[in-house]
Amino acid sequence: MYIFEFTDEEIKIFNKKKNILIKEKIPSNIIVNNKLYDYLKLYNILLNIINKYKLNNHLFKINIKVLIFEEISPSEIYLYKLLFKELSNYKVSIIYIKDYFPSNTIFISGKELYYHNKKLDKLKKDKYILVGNSDNFKDLKPSLENKYNITLLEYEKCNTIIYEKV
Repeated sequence: MYIFEFTDEEIKIFNKKKNILIKEKIPSNIIVNNKLYDYLKLYNILLNIINKYKLNNHLFKINIKVLIFEEISPSEIYLYKLLFKELSNYKVSIIYIKDYFPSNTIFISGKELYYHNKKLDKLKKDKYILVGNSDNFKDLKPSLENKYNITLLEYEKCNTIIYEKV
């Protein structure tokens, strides 16, 4: 099973069998604010990634889960599923991350922060759990604590726990 996370700057693919995280950079303006803007370019990039890492197994059906951090429209769900529909032997499911974690969890996806399926804007003074995989994770935690006057807790493997729980 493969878990895909699409961000503005990269596509993250987690191979659940081998416990490996693959990161592939993508050009700007294909995904903007975690919304698909150039479907055809993303489709071609995805084909190249699948061929490069040999993610296509023709003998058995492969489960692919696409992580979603905020509410999206039915048309966007259709586009995400359509990315893999042309490829054979793939079963695609859309996963809303908030369903797998407690309600006081803040998620990081790329450079964006999400809380209750929305981009982070306001928080009450309380304890929150910070989960996600980002290059600036270590810098982000102290700045969030100071900005919102909150306490942030982390899981031991906070950068891969999203992929492990799905």
